[in-house]
Amino acid sequence: MLKRASHLRMITISTAALCATLSLAWAPGAQADEVSPAGSGSLRVVASQDLARLAFAVDTSPAGNSVVTGNSFGVAEGGPLGAGIHDLARIGSLGASDIALDAGSGAVFATGITDSHLYRVDRTSGSVRHSPAQTSILFHVAVDPRHSRVYASFDGGVVAFDSRSLQRLWTASLGEFVNPDDIAVDTVLGTVWVTTGDVTAYGIDGSTGQVTHHVTLPTGGLTVAVDGPRNALFVGSFGLVYVVKADAVVGSAPLRGDASGLDVNPVTGNLYAVSALEGVIGHGYVTEIDGATYQRLGLVRIDGGAALIATSGSRTYVGAFASWQTPPRLYVLTG
Repeated sequence: MLKRASHLRMITISTAALCATLSLAWAPGAQADEVSPAGSGSLRVVASQDLARLAFAVDTSPAGNSVVTGNSFGVAEGGPLGAGIHDLARIGSLGASDIALDAGSGAVFATGITDSHLYRVDRTSGSVRHSPAQTSILFHVAVDPRHSRVYASFDGGVVAFDSRSLQRLWTASLGEFVNPDDIAVDTVLGTVWVTTGDVTAYGIDGSTGQVTHHVTLPTGGLTVAVDGPRNALFVGSFGLVYVVKADAVVGSAPLRGDASGLDVNPVTGNLYAVSALEGVIGHGYVTEIDGATYQRLGLVRIDGGAALIATSGSRTYVGAFASWQTPPRLYVLTG
């Protein structure tokens, strides 16, 4: 499942991810510890294709038999290797800013660019329903199929919806000046995790909307992913990923650049991260990290500036932003 700039992750994507992708400054020593596009370890690019529209988000089914993207039209869908991607549904007037695929129902949930609705897309018919307008623009979205809830962030907090009726269940306020950069759901415990760019990660009870966890990080949290079965939280930061258990940082793993998206493989438990070096145009990196030992298993350079990621049991999908060097592309990796 996704996490995206994921989250990892443009108008509604984290500032760090955008700056890492679009910055024109030169970074001294940028070629140190360079890797080839073929990568290291078992992680490999097995397919790629140009996208007709710039993707703002990407997700995949647990089996990896399809991939969906959020773009300037709305929601698009393609086959297991990214082939045949086509527009599926229009979202709002400016397209989708984030998406999440519900592994239970198969529906896609989306937030729209500068839009206060939550959208639900039926992938079979392409039909779209949306929630009543909220009082704030919605940004990131995450789905909990086990508890039939969908969560969306806004400037200052998180709002929860019933995934079937799209009715609002609760609103959690994190503070007037606390703006979520990313959200992820622990589907085992039902906890919603939020990073905000500062040194605190917040955990919210999915059933009540009460803030029940505060995790203090050494540096600001940019993106987040959860491994519910292992009771582990991963927080991407500047040049590394923190591993959190029982509300305490217990380890870390280095990244090549700053994290813009994270996702956990639902079968292996391994973590996949996309990152970019500040000031380097035209490429980013995908890192595979062992979910038990937190050691790096593989590293691949992605042309175009990797910023979006979603992984299934067999494949990892990476969206690359357009730069002056390359068109928007979707990469498929195995490892």
